[in-house]
Amino acid sequence: MNTEFPDTPPLVEGLIYPGLTILTGAAKIGKSWAALQLVTTLDQGGVYLGSLKAGKTDVLYCALEDTPKRILKQGGEVAFNGSRVETIRRNPKTLRSFCRRIPTSAW
Repeated sequence: MNTEFPDTPPLVEGLIYPGLTILTGAAKIGKSWAALQLVTTLDQGGVYLGSLKAGKTDVLYCALEDTPKRILKQGGEVAFNGSRVETIRRNPKTLRSFCRRIPTSAW
């Protein structure tokens, strides 16, 4: 109970902190596009939603309901807002490998 933890800097100023983030809302209001913009902003660092400062970090974006065609209109690896985005489905082993490459301090 007396343990003190250091402040964790936000990924997006005043909005998103390290950990699990779930974006919810009504159908067809732009959640997928907002999420894709968020992950590309975090990939490069910069500004999100026009004024919120965002850090640069590794990102794993799981668009479980979207198909590559729906998001990017093509498969494979493409550039989106200057970020490399892969639309190839991965297996659990590949995802574990990705997660192991990220320093635990980023979690």
